[in-house]
Amino acid sequence: MQKIAVGVITFQRPLELERLLDGIARQHFTVVAPQPEVTVVVVDNATQGSARAVCDQAIQRHGLKISYIFEPKQSIPVARNRVLDSLPDGCEGVVWVDDDEVPATNWLEALISTYKASGADIILGAIEGVLPEGAPEWVRKGGFFNRRRFVDRASFSEGATNNCLMVVDSIRQHGLRFDENLRYAGGTDTLFFKVADVKGLRMVWSSKALVYDHIRLERTNLKWLLHRHFRSGVSLAIADWHASGVLGGGRRFGMGVYKIIQGLLNLPVGFEGMHEMARTLMFFSRGCGMIVGLMGYRLNEFKPERSPVGTEKNS
Repeated sequence: MQKIAVGVITFQRPLELERLLDGIARQHFTVVAPQPEVTVVVVDNATQGSARAVCDQAIQRHGLKISYIFEPKQSIPVARNRVLDSLPDGCEGVVWVDDDEVPATNWLEALISTYKASGADIILGAIEGVLPEGAPEWVRKGGFFNRRRFVDRASFSEGATNNCLMVVDSIRQHGLRFDENLRYAGGTDTLFFKVADVKGLRMVWSSKALVYDHIRLERTNLKWLLHRHFRSGVSLAIADWHASGVLGGGRRFGMGVYKIIQGLLNLPVGFEGMHEMARTLMFFSRGCGMIVGLMGYRLNEFKPERSPVGTEKNS
């Protein structure tokens, strides 16, 4: 894989974007040879195009190859599709990362190495939450912003765009796009990966491909965590229904019931501390989200007047 693009959608996060671009500039390659040609495709979804100056500065400071694109239609799937439509000629792989994340220095090499070793169509990587100063101790103890880790090249049927590599030929041959009909509902990347799985694309885990997710202080509270798990449940239900119809919906309903039962079983443990009570309530919240999502409930929280594009976080 000699030519890759790093796809970034951003919305009014100049400091975070600068930090991300610095991290991309620090990538080094010791195993993969020759070093691939990397282009960063930045799609700015803010109406005033505020990310242009950040990109220009990164070009001057690091010599990064950046393709800056302004997308005035505020919508997460529209912005992601604009990345897919703006890949440089001959691009073999597109790597996705969120604008509030920072990659480890071997991130790109790890993704490419796993692709070469596995031949998979999509490579997924790990995310480690970096909590801000002032975050409650129960949040730190609970580890709620750290994603699960898996053995190298473990297979998956779900994924998200906050750390992954996609083989461009694979997604184009299968006509994979982000569903713009769900532009305000969230979870369109969840649906993308569900459809990819249904179409037979192979997804595997890269144990060394790590990015750090810098968490804002206003997210380190029970209300935000419960809402995130409820929305994730809704998104998973939507994705299963759209990708697999009644069969997928039936499976997701069963998983929703299982999550609620899991919450009930964990209830006695919840009294051992705030972090365990929060975990118990998250089981309930996620399970309820799955069930009401199958009943047609939609949050539509990503309308421009309600929430900026860059705030979507799937789990």
